[in-house]
Amino acid sequence: KEAAIQWLSKRLPTPSADEVLVCPGIHSVLVGLMTLLGRKGGTVATSNLVDPGLKAIASQLNVPLFALECDDDGPLPDAFEDQCRQGNISALYVNPTLQNPSTLTMPLRRREPLVDIALRYSVPIIEDDAYALLPESRIPAFAELAPEITWYITGLSKCFGAGLRIGYVKGPGKRATQLLAGALRALNVMSSPITNALAT
Repeated sequence: KEAAIQWLSKRLPTPSADEVLVCPGIHSVLVGLMTLLGRKGGTVATSNLVDPGLKAIASQLNVPLFALECDDDGPLPDAFEDQCRQGNISALYVNPTLQNPSTLTMPLRRREPLVDIALRYSVPIIEDDAYALLPESRIPAFAELAPEITWYITGLSKCFGAGLRIGYVKGPGKRATQLLAGALRALNVMSSPITNALAT
């Protein structure tokens, strides 16, 4: 976990080891989180353009996605709040830095109102920050703005080397992180010790 904490600390305040998981890639983390969400029911709000990998996971697990209306800054806060008000949303998925497939980086002026709404309606945020270390300028992550409700996911395959399939997760608290760890053990048993050692 020390390598994971070191990598995560490049983007976040140094996380507690109880809130950090090492996983076999970002995709596997999304499968685990969508599995947990699928048990609860509800819909995951996303941008109107979303990573095809997430769409495939949601389809496989029968977790509905709701495409929020967007502008040049990303999902519209009013559209997100409207869905939250109706009680339809179980999580907000964001890929805020160099979003796949649009390459949009969501500015702070859009992140802050989305976080405010998610906090008011107690909607968890799934922050897929695979490309976080590529830009030279740094914008605060959703996990910095609302650590108590945000699942922060990053890894090495997009920033360091495509073959290094390892993901690091900072969960919104010890208990939530333990629940995800249980789901990931059922799905993947563990991440590859060889890959972990190479990344470390």
